[in-house]
Amino acid sequence: MDPKAIKVLFFGVFTKDSTNISQANAFERNGCTVTRYDFRQQHVLYEDDGYDLIFYSKCNELGADAVTKYKGIKCLWYMDPVNGNYNDSLKAKFPLVDFITFALYDPWVNSQRYDTPSFLVEEGFDPDVDYPVKEDFITDVGFIGTLHDSNRQYHFNEVGFSMLECSREQHRHVVAQTKINLNFTDGGTSDRAYKVMAAGGFLLSQPWPGCPFVDGEDFVSFNGVKELKQKIEYYLHNREEIREIAEMGMEAVQRFSRTNWAKRILKIYEKCKQ
Repeated sequence: MDPKAIKVLFFGVFTKDSTNISQANAFERNGCTVTRYDFRQQHVLYEDDGYDLIFYSKCNELGADAVTKYKGIKCLWYMDPVNGNYNDSLKAKFPLVDFITFALYDPWVNSQRYDTPSFLVEEGFDPDVDYPVKEDFITDVGFIGTLHDSNRQYHFNEVGFSMLECSREQHRHVVAQTKINLNFTDGGTSDRAYKVMAAGGFLLSQPWPGCPFVDGEDFVSFNGVKELKQKIEYYLHNREEIREIAEMGMEAVQRFSRTNWAKRILKIYEKCKQ
């Protein structure tokens, strides 16, 4: 593979904290030339300038013309659970692209009923911002995110952990300031788990299908409120175990950098060309 010859047209969102920024950067780290098209800001499609790989990050708002216009190899990327975003607009693009990549296990399995080849490619972490820093603990148990579903809301009501907000640049600092970093899952895990581990944080997470990490060594899982409370109590009083698991997790997660995420997609692209 000669990645320097690959011209990528990346349809995504490129506002300040969008993961599409680090993903486009990851293609460039692999030697590609990347043209960014923000489909929420721009309304006129670029002409086909001989792009080799046309990459669509979910792009439910885009019509079929944004796919059929280009002659190169086309990849659709989907990072959410099987929810309202896994809809007719998304699935209408399945037969129009050459392959589909999924961040989560359940939507990947769901896609097997369609003819287009699909692959599980974990979203991973951004090496530019997700790395360990030295901070004093100020939070015992925290969750970086929002309570946008009943699963999270129920656990919050029963446990009462701290809700934490931060920008892309602040994330590693908030992780470092938190003794126990929580994660909730839905048919897979978002990049939150990878980002916490890459920043050297201790991860206490609901389990997820297709998990590539060793429970009890790289992170710790919980099932239900009762077990969550028990494990919070245990690990808050066993700081050395927290440190050891966090270190193991930080080492294990390194193969899931965004740079390697892009590398895996480029390998699939090469196979599609053959």
